[in-house]
Amino acid sequence: MASLGDFTDSDGFVTSVPSSPGGGITQDDITTLLTYQARDEPVPGCASGGGNDDRGGGQAPPPDPEPDRSQLSTRLENLSSPTAEQVVVYWSVTNEVTSGSGRQKSGTVAIDLDGRTQETQSVAVSPGGSQSGSVRVAGVTPGTREVCVRLQ
Repeated sequence: MASLGDFTDSDGFVTSVPSSPGGGITQDDITTLLTYQARDEPVPGCASGGGNDDRGGGQAPPPDPEPDRSQLSTRLENLSSPTAEQVVVYWSVTNEVTSGSGRQKSGTVAIDLDGRTQETQSVAVSPGGSQSGSVRVAGVTPGTREVCVRLQ
């Protein structure tokens, strides 16, 4: 029966398959190679041994952690009109974790009335957290108005 050395060079790399009158590698040769690795002996040319035992050989390294990513999202929470020519806009910004532990995110909230920016406010939100606020817009003529809360 052949040994692993019959197939490798001095550095332990497989260099050839033996040729015999029976025709190439035999079942015994395959059994020898499989047995060699199953006994958890180091594979020549490898930095760590085979197997998965308490010596740590052959275990895959832990996967790289996911990058910490977040994204801010806005929400129009409520509208009120305390007087005929005022609108109060209540808004919130949430920092949604998209991978890993997330990251603190900063941005500027813009409050638009009928397509025109009325006020802006800076926010800084921790991963998974939220921040809210309100804006009082005066001088609004009665009628139907479009209110938008967005990030700049």
